[in-house]
Amino acid sequence: MTRFTAAVIPAAGLGTRMKTLLGDKPKALLEVAGRSLLAHAIAEAREAGLERIVVVANPAAHDALAGEARRLATRFQVVDQAVPRGLADAIRLGALVLPGEAFAVLLPDNLFVPPSPLRRLVAVAAGSGEHAVLVSRLNAETARGKGGSAPATVAPLGPDPDGVRISAVGAKRPKGQLALEPGETFDTPIGRYAFQPDVATEIAEVERTLEPAQELDDVPLLTRLAAQGRLRGLLYATPFADVGNLDGYHAAQELLASARS
Repeated sequence: MTRFTAAVIPAAGLGTRMKTLLGDKPKALLEVAGRSLLAHAIAEAREAGLERIVVVANPAAHDALAGEARRLATRFQVVDQAVPRGLADAIRLGALVLPGEAFAVLLPDNLFVPPSPLRRLVAVAAGSGEHAVLVSRLNAETARGKGGSAPATVAPLGPDPDGVRISAVGAKRPKGQLALEPGETFDTPIGRYAFQPDVATEIAEVERTLEPAQELDDVPLLTRLAAQGRLRGLLYATPFADVGNLDGYHAAQELLASARS
C-alpha cells in the first residue's frame, strides 16, 4: 500500500478575472465563507491526514502565501512557479520537493461541502498503487457554468459503487460550451488528484510531446495515465464550487453558506 502524507496546492494563479474583488491580493487569498481559498485547501488536506503542505506560488505572491500557510500548518514549504506554464508543471514543481513520495494535489479554487472526498480519493490511490482523480458526474443542472471541462470515459471498478476505471480523457471543451440535456450526464476530472511517486517522470514524458511554448496542462498527463491503464477515478455527484470567475465566487459563497445553515 502506498503511503500518502503530503499535499501540493497549486496557487500561482493571478485571478485576472476577479481583480475587482482581489485588488493586489493573490487569488488563493480570496475569502469564501470567512476564510481564504488557501486556508480551505490546507484544512481539507490536514483533515485527510496530509500534514506536509507544499504551496506552488507566483514569485510575487510568495511571501503573502507563506504567511497564510504559516498560520495553518506546521510543516509547509512554498515553491515558486517562475513561468506560468500550466497545472502539470506546477505538479512537477511539487514533486521535485517530494522526491520518491506519493502526494495529493488540491486546486484551491474548487470548494466542496464537507465532508471532502479527498480522504476517499487518497485511499483509492493508496490501496491500488495507481494514480487517481476525482471525477464529477455533471447533469443538466450542475453543468451550468462549468465550461472548459474534459470528458472522461469511465467504467465501474471494484466494490466501491463510486470507484471507476478511467480508460480515456479527451480534450477540454471550450469555456461556456458545456450544456447538457435533461437526463444526460457528463463525467469530467476535477481538482483533486492522488499521484504515485513516478508522476514527475510521466510529466517529463508528456512534455517531450509538446511544442516549446505549449501549455503543460493536466489533461495530457491524465490522458497518458489512462492510456497506460493506470488511472482510477472516484465519482462525485454532489454539487461543488469552482471559483474561476465572479459568478463562481458568488455561487461558492451561497453553497458553503447553505451548508452551514
